[in-house]
Amino acid sequence: MPDRLIELKHGPRAGRWLLSAHSKLGGPPGIICTQRLWYSDDRGGRWHGPSVVAQSGHHWLCEGSIVEMPGGELVCFLRENSGLGIDAIKTISRDGGQSWSEPIHFPLPGCHRPVAGMLASGHVLITHRYAQGGGGWLGWWTQNTFAGWTDVPSCLADSRQDARTRILPLDYDRSSASDGGYTGWVQFPDGEIYVVNYIVDNHAPRAQIRGYSLNEKDITPPGQ
Repeated sequence: MPDRLIELKHGPRAGRWLLSAHSKLGGPPGIICTQRLWYSDDRGGRWHGPSVVAQSGHHWLCEGSIVEMPGGELVCFLRENSGLGIDAIKTISRDGGQSWSEPIHFPLPGCHRPVAGMLASGHVLITHRYAQGGGGWLGWWTQNTFAGWTDVPSCLADSRQDARTRILPLDYDRSSASDGGYTGWVQFPDGEIYVVNYIVDNHAPRAQIRGYSLNEKDITPPGQ
């Protein structure tokens, strides 16, 4: 599954194009996924790679979302798909995507399908499905959609303990065949953040796209 095409804006590699995708390398019980990346420095004329963004024998990593930091560093937030409710996992690149750190836990528990981006304030927003893990009823892992607010030092932190997040519930999918949590979002020039979410719920026989409007001031901790 490919991520969107990204054009770098900061640092010595400004203008570089990035394209990342995950693939499954093995089947149960030893499921291994890898997130890989290709880059182009001539606007798609030649592509280099792939580099391995994330791969682990302990975690099922997929659906990576890459966000560029103001200093040019790249952070990839990844879905952990074991069904155990594990945190979001992140990796960090300081050379424009050519090499990446080892996977690092990030304090967004049960994070599925993260969509990360920079806000006008210089903070970072990550919308995602919350999937708590464990046994449960049909659809237990697709019911809740959250947004996580964080900052650049947390994104670049080398440990979970050095990162901080503020979590905002966005929606609850009431359907017995729930499948919410596939999101996208944009911030408009006036500061409004508009989020769209794929959700089943009980208002239609099939899934629908639902929108939410919020402002960063409503989720920013006091003093930030």
